[in-house]
Amino acid sequence: MPASVTEDLASYLNAKQGKNWKHLAGLMDYSTPFTQNLELEPREATQRLLQEWMQKTGSTVFRLYCLLQKLGRDDAINVLLPFLTTPKTRGEVDV
Repeated sequence: MPASVTEDLASYLNAKQGKNWKHLAGLMDYSTPFTQNLELEPREATQRLLQEWMQKTGSTVFRLYCLLQKLGRDDAINVLLPFLTTPKTRGEVDV
């Protein structure tokens, strides 16, 4: 995922209140000590969270989309939409 996308997501999720990066970290199964560590630099919390999460097996744009959907963060979801593709069915070809 390009750095610009991470920065765009951070502009929505680095908020101090609401369904922010802390809620996202919880959905990603990160521990309280991990999130407390991220709180030391709140302006970089989303960026650091996503950087760590992207190293995990199974971390995809679609998975992040699903997590943001669970949070009800349509604003952040819109940032990811250009990076989602629809899977092709058997026998389907590009036109």
